[in-house]
Amino acid sequence: MDSTFGILISLAAIVFTFLPLLRKGKTISPVDRLHRNRESLEFDLENLETHLRELEFDFKMGILDSEDYKESKGEVQQQIDTIHKELTGEKDSKKTLSCPSCGAAVKAHNKFCKSCGHPLK
Repeated sequence: MDSTFGILISLAAIVFTFLPLLRKGKTISPVDRLHRNRESLEFDLENLETHLRELEFDFKMGILDSEDYKESKGEVQQQIDTIHKELTGEKDSKKTLSCPSCGAAVKAHNKFCKSCGHPLK
């Protein structure tokens, strides 16, 4: 009787130990999910900043004309600004506009574009 009880307890321990490993859908804790999301955003930010430097290089080398450069730079800069907001937790309460010269995202209270220096007011 005692050995049967011991065997049942041992089997139950083994089943409960390995059961989570056999599940098909892995659960991710909210903390891990936030951490992975932050890593993903930082990875995207790094790639966008590299892309922005490549655009600048292509423009300086004459591969891109001024119009294409300003348009592409504005789009990439907006994506960078969006990721910065997500990483810092900044809300969209501060209104953003686009620079009329280069298309970069600028805050409504700025007097000059941070990308090209164009006066905004």
